[in-house]
Amino acid sequence: MESILVDALAEEAMRSADPAATGGAAADQHLDADADALTLEDTVGYPLPGFVNPGSLQFSPDDALISNLHSPEGTLARKLFVFDPAAMQQRLLAVPPRGGGVDEARLSVEEKLQRERTRELGLGVTRYAWAAKPP
Repeated sequence: MESILVDALAEEAMRSADPAATGGAAADQHLDADADALTLEDTVGYPLPGFVNPGSLQFSPDDALISNLHSPEGTLARKLFVFDPAAMQQRLLAVPPRGGGVDEARLSVEEKLQRERTRELGLGVTRYAWAAKPP
């Protein structure tokens, strides 16, 4: 089951990291056109290029699902997704509250200091945990 997840997540990461992965001569033209478009801001911005991958992978208590934090938009604002290996489908499970959680200006001073100490750059859903199996 783990190899299915790794393969599926690797494939998703490759698709999100390389929009030209649809192939053919069109992909080569796309890459050539973008070669000159890389700017200084692209290289020093967050998240860094190539680092927009699913993270915080966890199995559900019954081992039927695999959850992860990911930002399909390529930003620091992450959402909680769940992958079902049996159905080979990923679905959105949780998002940040509307109007909050995705803007550092809305955070309290205490939370900003805590985020600095833990070196947390992500916004939105930053941590989660599965509830333990009932006895």
